[in-house]
Amino acid sequence: MKINATASAFKALQIIAPRDDIRYYLNGVYVEAKAGETRLVATDGHRLAVYRIECNNDVPDGQAVSLIVPNSVIERLRVSRTSPDEVEIGWLDDGRAYVSHDDVRIAFTPTEGKFPDYRKVIPRTFTNTPGNYNPSYLADFQKVGAALKRQRGLSNVYVAMRQNGESGALVTVAGLDNFAGVVMPQRIGDSPSVAWATMQ
Repeated sequence: MKINATASAFKALQIIAPRDDIRYYLNGVYVEAKAGETRLVATDGHRLAVYRIECNNDVPDGQAVSLIVPNSVIERLRVSRTSPDEVEIGWLDDGRAYVSHDDVRIAFTPTEGKFPDYRKVIPRTFTNTPGNYNPSYLADFQKVGAALKRQRGLSNVYVAMRQNGESGALVTVAGLDNFAGVVMPQRIGDSPSVAWATMQ
């Protein structure tokens, strides 16, 4: 079986993936593929990003394959306007996997462990109740959107968020209908901060 993806999508979603989390299975990008699409997923437990690529994969109809590509492999991918963006993922006879990009094949052992069920995290309903969010997390979604759109020659990045109170908020990027993100709110309690109180 062979799976198709893009180097730019791997690099973009890696912005969300942690580098040295004790939950080692999060230190990379999760790949889920069916015959007609590949999904790349990254999460650090506070935010999550999913990107869907429509493509023809060598996967039997009705079946799905998945693996976790570690950061050390993704870091070796090179993205530029002059190099091809297409990536092929497959398996070697010895049980290892490989990522092939721009005439370079990187063999690796897929990360073991069960990746979180990302479908359960994506909200289906919204309260539109304001929440408190880490601004650096939102800035990272801006970077993800920019990286995904840059390879397509697009420059304007508009990130929108459907707030959900104390539950995860949905993050979208205008012009990227195949992208979805989730950011969890910060828990700061009900009492006003001391700094706020001194301004009264």
